[in-house]
Amino acid sequence: MTMSLSRTGAAEHSPRFTTHPRFGRIPAPGHDRFAQPLGDSAFVALRAAYRSTGGVARGDEIAAWASHKGQGDYLSLNRAIVAGELFSFAWNDTFWLPMFQFDLHDLSVRPEVRWVLADLGKAFDGWELAVWFAEPNAWLQGRRPVDLLETAFPEVVLAAQADLYIATC
Repeated sequence: MTMSLSRTGAAEHSPRFTTHPRFGRIPAPGHDRFAQPLGDSAFVALRAAYRSTGGVARGDEIAAWASHKGQGDYLSLNRAIVAGELFSFAWNDTFWLPMFQFDLHDLSVRPEVRWVLADLGKAFDGWELAVWFAEPNAWLQGRRPVDLLETAFPEVVLAAQADLYIATC
């Protein structure tokens, strides 16, 4: 696993932020993501990492698009996030969602994403999930999970389960 987000057993003893080698300053596990804004560089790096897979969009933009297509609204989007069917991360007091999570024809949630989130969502927050999908993963021979959801889905699930085990030990 190349993600270098450290985990501690007690969030109250961990720093509010941690430095990731690629994404810069990001929230440490267990801290309120809205307490202080993240640096622009972390957000810019994350947006760049997702550019090849559809980019990221603000929650209100996705909700408006879904409403226009008759596929839901802001409440249904929030329900899906709370239910662990989607993940989002906060930056600049706004929720952002990587677009790879959606089938862009009908804005349904891709089943592969639900499956992986059923495992990783137990221990990773939105920023950690965003980093996990976008970073090369040692369990996947240095390939990014987001790039393998369609072509090597079983391997992505195994990588998620391995990283979940490591994160919670």
